[in-house]
Amino acid sequence: MKAKFPIAVAILLGGESSRFGSPKAFLDWNGKSLAAHLAAAVAPVVEEVLFVGKNEDQIPPDAKALGRFAEDKTGFPGPLAGLAAALTQASKPWVFLTGVDMPYLNETTLKQFWLFREKSVLLDVAAPYVEGRWQPLCALWNRHALKSLEASPWNSFQHFLNEGGLKVMKIGEIALRSFDPELLCLRSFNTPEEWQRLRNSGSGSVQ
Repeated sequence: MKAKFPIAVAILLGGESSRFGSPKAFLDWNGKSLAAHLAAAVAPVVEEVLFVGKNEDQIPPDAKALGRFAEDKTGFPGPLAGLAAALTQASKPWVFLTGVDMPYLNETTLKQFWLFREKSVLLDVAAPYVEGRWQPLCALWNRHALKSLEASPWNSFQHFLNEGGLKVMKIGEIALRSFDPELLCLRSFNTPEEWQRLRNSGSGSVQ
């Protein structure tokens, strides 16, 4: 049996999806809900899967047995509440954070981020930096980042990563394309039109 990466994957279920019009976690992806697709893709290779949100009703029925629920931590804006919840409730010190609307996460991506982590000591986060912005929902976070997260009222991931005093491994576009030439791991959607384009942009399979 293949050894699993000693990390938790935390899937942020998001809010009301007002721009999209319905909860993204329940959308169909090759016969499964998006939440179930993501969890099933990563569960064989990591030691824990968390569904992070406001309440357990946000988890589609076909996904409930594939991970456990972690409630958003109060006092943090937007997805930072999900990061705080994941770092607080995960059983592992390393958490790969992703959004339920990012369906191309796979074993290759998780393996490469784990290898990136091994190149630095006392690291708080290994995060992509593409086109002048951090990509925090395709990033490997250490529980040590929680202390900095709780220390100040950060208003966004960009603010936190730029000014939070974290030890960050910046993963550039060239490094990402070395294992993901089309940068599928960063693709997400907010509108029905973007959803249709994303569905046609790759296979979505674990590699």
